[in-house]
Amino acid sequence: MWRTATMAGVVVASAVVTLTACSDGRPQAPTTLTTTAPEASVSTAEVRTSTGGSTAPSEDARIDVLRSRPVRLPSVDQGAPCPVATEVATPSADLGSMVGRGPARPVGLEVPARLQIAPAEDYGSQVWGGNKVLWALSSEAHGPALIRGGQLDGDSEVRFGDGDVPALEKVLDPSGKAPLAGGWYDFPGATRVRQPGCYGYQIDTAAGSTFVVFEAVTPRSVPAEHAVPGRHVTN
Repeated sequence: MWRTATMAGVVVASAVVTLTACSDGRPQAPTTLTTTAPEASVSTAEVRTSTGGSTAPSEDARIDVLRSRPVRLPSVDQGAPCPVATEVATPSADLGSMVGRGPARPVGLEVPARLQIAPAEDYGSQVWGGNKVLWALSSEAHGPALIRGGQLDGDSEVRFGDGDVPALEKVLDPSGKAPLAGGWYDFPGATRVRQPGCYGYQIDTAAGSTFVVFEAVTPRSVPAEHAVPGRHVTN
């Protein structure tokens, strides 16, 4: 049940959701919930929090505050449907379709949210495959964003960037950058995973936390009806 109130022009939402527990003790993701909603939403959940302080902190200090938030991804049972994000918008004429809601969003995922896993050797890695994912950050974020993630139906990680062992996080820092159309900033990058599965991004900004769930697949594992035109799929 969602409760929504408006204060000083800002929509503040809260939710009361009952989650069952998986065998590993993590809350189980409500696999039938795929719409955008606050904290308990799986696809693009949104949490509004407030920050105090009378002086503007440095960017490094703001990022450290974001890092202090724990990663709170839900869990999906193995073999259960992955409740991928489906909401798409194009708020900037200079960027492609963005998945989810909130001031920071991934660009370039297939929709419903899906990441095609390129071979690890394409990135000079032994085990970490992945694909390019651009990130967009709105000027309304009023500061940086921190992207982290993990596997919802297993214990593997989401990592970021190039190299043999990619980074555990991606920082979107707009300092010194000129905004694109609509007041958005772009940050090229790559999302890296070791195996197919159901994964989630946790996206932290000063405004709160949002979540985007996506499915990572190899070309062989993509059902023919979901194949991208012009991309070879082996059945």
